[in-house]
Amino acid sequence: MAPPKFADIGKAARDIFGDDYPFGKKLTLKTSASNGMTFKVEGQNVVGKGVAAFIETKFAHSSGVSIKEKWHTNNVVSTEISVPNKPVKGLNLALLTDCSPANGLMSLAVKGDFKNDALFTDFKVASSGSTCIGASFAVKDFVLGAQGTFKLSGGGAVSTSLAVGYTYDNLQIATHVVNGSAVRGSIYQKTSDDASVGVLFSWNRASNESDIAVGCRVKLDDNTHVKAKIDKSLVLGLSYTQALRKNVAFTVSATANTNRMTSDDHKLGAHITFSA
Repeated sequence: MAPPKFADIGKAARDIFGDDYPFGKKLTLKTSASNGMTFKVEGQNVVGKGVAAFIETKFAHSSGVSIKEKWHTNNVVSTEISVPNKPVKGLNLALLTDCSPANGLMSLAVKGDFKNDALFTDFKVASSGSTCIGASFAVKDFVLGAQGTFKLSGGGAVSTSLAVGYTYDNLQIATHVVNGSAVRGSIYQKTSDDASVGVLFSWNRASNESDIAVGCRVKLDDNTHVKAKIDKSLVLGLSYTQALRKNVAFTVSATANTNRMTSDDHKLGAHITFSA
């Protein structure tokens, strides 16, 4: 089994804090055609920012080539053409473009990844001159990773990151060192078939600031799960997700600053997903 790509080291813990916490009103529609083409429409209304939405189509040819196009409400069209396992097994290449009917081509990038049982490496070269290269290696129960972002125009390294992950049974531990000064760590454990917990912590050497957050996910039944999280500042987050019926899911979430209950720091969100 291939190791995770660098960006996914520690992902299980981060998902406890990131997923199922929508803010504002959010609606997602998913469907597919008989020829395999998939369609997705998603819109979100955030207080003070208005509505942002997109329509996405994806088609995979029998040769393996897939085309994904996403049209945003800001009139930007994003296209991704990807070719898996070409010219060698394990190598995936993709061309990405952003364009506007008014301004023409806005950005162009090429990305790719290669993986086998011991290695996962990926890269992205953008027309802006930015290049990102990452790699992760599996060593028994450990995964070691490194990632760097560089400017091709001679600007040197923009950012660097090193990571170490450890997995044993239902326990996952990961640590990242960013630019040699910021340390970020995570702990994830699936305590039972229905419950999992996560911890995120960080420390910045330059500012000597630290942070910590604890979260959990509990499955109440086959159709329902809840989440909770709280951080160092005592900002509490709660989330409730339920499958109302087949292909229809509803999520409601809230965050509250328990240190400032009379302030405007609190947030409420809802998300409905229809799939067909």
